Amino acid sequence: MTARRRNERWKLTAIGVAVAIASALETGLVVAEWTAQPGDQQVAADDRTP
Repeated sequence: MTARRRNERWKLTAIGVAVAIASALETGLVVAEWTAQPGDQQVAADDRTP
C-alpha cells in the first residue's frame, strides 16, 4: 500500500466520523425539541416577574 493511498483512507475515515457526529448532534437537537413540554417555556418566563 502506498503512502498516498493510506492518506486517502484516513481522510475518508475522518469525513465519515465527522458526518456521524453531525448526524447524532442534529438528531439530539430535534428529539430535544420534540420532547420539550409547552409549559416549560411559560414557567421560565413567569419566574422572571417580580
